Amino acid sequence: VKGLPEEYQRKAVHGLAVARDTYVANLIKGVKAENHTTATNLTQDAVKQAIDGAIVSLRERNFDEEGVIEITPAVYNVFKNCLITLSTDNPEYIKKGIVGVYDDFKVIMSNNMAKDSSHAYCDIRGKKAIAFAGQINKVEALRAEKRFKDIIRGLDTFGAKVIDEARIQVIKIPLA
Repeated sequence: VKGLPEEYQRKAVHGLAVARDTYVANLIKGVKAENHTTATNLTQDAVKQAIDGAIVSLRERNFDEEGVIEITPAVYNVFKNCLITLSTDNPEYIKKGIVGVYDDFKVIMSNNMAKDSSHAYCDIRGKKAIAFAGQINKVEALRAEKRFKDIIRGLDTFGAKVIDEARIQVIKIPLA
């Protein structure tokens, strides 16, 4: 069937990206407490105040690089009217998850942000805050066990480490 292998490849790539993003998001959750800003509730004013406070905290630590604001879909829903530039007219930004710009930071919406029972852990960070390495070590084709078809499986190894906590500000936002 035309296009089917490409669709399976797209799904596989997406699955690998989700696993890697989730891993990094859980590292961010563990950043030291003094680099946390907490929103009082999930409203536009409270979220904007927390994000503004986080930006100020970063800049007071001499943050001077290109940065991103990573938020969940629920946070984006209440914060989207504060964005300076919406990226709905730029499909390449949308493919990367970038939904707009706020105070010179690209805003990225992600379903993979860390959560606990009461908060989502969004963040503002620079590109030099986290080191990440990964590769696909092995790929092999084989026959499916219970079906008449071929499958491909691979071993994706990766790791990450927060190397400069001064370049990250975590924003704890209540889930409801």
